[in-house]
Amino acid sequence: YRILDGNDDQRIAEAIRDVNAISSDTNGDLWVGTANGLAKLNRGEQTFRMYTSEKGEEHSLAHNFVTAVFEDRSRMLWVATMGGGTSRFHLDRYWFPHIRFSGNGEGLPHPSIWSMAASNDDGKVWIGTERGVTRWADNSQSFESLPKLEQTNAPYAVSLLEDQKGNLWIGTKGEGLIRIDAGGQMTRFEANQNRSNSIGHNYISELYEDKQGDIWIGTYGGGLYRYDSFREIFLAQETVTPLSMSIIIR
Repeated sequence: YRILDGNDDQRIAEAIRDVNAISSDTNGDLWVGTANGLAKLNRGEQTFRMYTSEKGEEHSLAHNFVTAVFEDRSRMLWVATMGGGTSRFHLDRYWFPHIRFSGNGEGLPHPSIWSMAASNDDGKVWIGTERGVTRWADNSQSFESLPKLEQTNAPYAVSLLEDQKGNLWIGTKGEGLIRIDAGGQMTRFEANQNRSNSIGHNYISELYEDKQGDIWIGTYGGGLYRYDSFREIFLAQETVTPLSMSIIIR
């Protein structure tokens, strides 16, 4: 790793110029996923420590292009990358064991990971890739597939959410929004110009559940929506200047 102090503004700016993800852990540290590695901000000293992928170093970062950072319930920090699978480590340690794409059908479905989310089932972790979704079970150190998704074209999973009811929501790149309920039933929601209460765009960039259990959906080009679960419709959230909210990204 490399350490950059708070007085070296130019080097910090270069290292974290292209930011893809920001996450705060239970220790209060801030993690920044960039196109050049993973940066950790020490709030007290106002210094950045950069973690990068180093050739020949087995326990360095899996890949320098970091797409998402996520802390699970066991205080394990997951670092998703584009092309290298995922690195993960306990917050008390600073070395990176990896979960990589093997191509044998039993591990990650693709080496590029774009989203992660906590599962309600015993601390398991959902992982969204360019070619489908899988779930990591830490107790068995193995992956669990989704039979319903395997019967269709594997979606490019940009965003993931498991809600309070146990429904898994999958935001895709260009294929709409997929919901798999606790019983395994799959429903796909797509943009439809002939339906006023359909979702406004098929690129679903962000998913969020609020304290009331409402699902909020951010799209890349169609604005922000709230899902009405009783009527199963999507309600566009209007603003004074709608165009300013047409593109929502993480």
